[in-house]
Amino acid sequence: MPKLFDILDNEIKPDRRNMVYAIPVLKKIWSRDKDKSKALAMKELTYVVFLCDYNSPYRDLHEEIKEATIRKDIFKDEEWVPDSTIEKAIDKYRELRKTKSVVLLENVNHAIDEMSKYFKRINLDEVDYEGKPKYSAKDVASNLKEIGNIVKSLGLLERQVQTEIEESNVRGQSEVGTYEFPR
Repeated sequence: MPKLFDILDNEIKPDRRNMVYAIPVLKKIWSRDKDKSKALAMKELTYVVFLCDYNSPYRDLHEEIKEATIRKDIFKDEEWVPDSTIEKAIDKYRELRKTKSVVLLENVNHAIDEMSKYFKRINLDEVDYEGKPKYSAKDVASNLKEIGNIVKSLGLLERQVQTEIEESNVRGQSEVGTYEFPR
């Protein structure tokens, strides 16, 4: 998975060595901004990267609030919605960053979010239709005990994915020739 952008001080910088502008939908976002500063294009690309990139400062936000938070922070406008080009860029960016390890990490994070919801719902005073406790304190304690192992495994998987990302960047750090960019 080649790195398309660097995230430095919560700002994205396109990595030209990996031909980021050779990807048609990303080039379209860049090209449609006719302003010399390219401020809108950078905001739109930042939105895409912060939403999709493993190294995003927003990566640990729950999916239900992540997109709205990024939209508000980047565009300062809660009513802004991504157009079809931005949606295609999101799909393409996610497609390009997928490896088996990244997919596994995403699935594990989803499972952990679901487990968190489960623990939030637990009410030890709740009873079933027979009047018996719905949740046993012993079962909850046992499950909580296992969370440490899950968190530890998650940390290992995250480090493996980070190593994979760094190794792919090292192998792909060659310069792009002038004639390799699409017109």
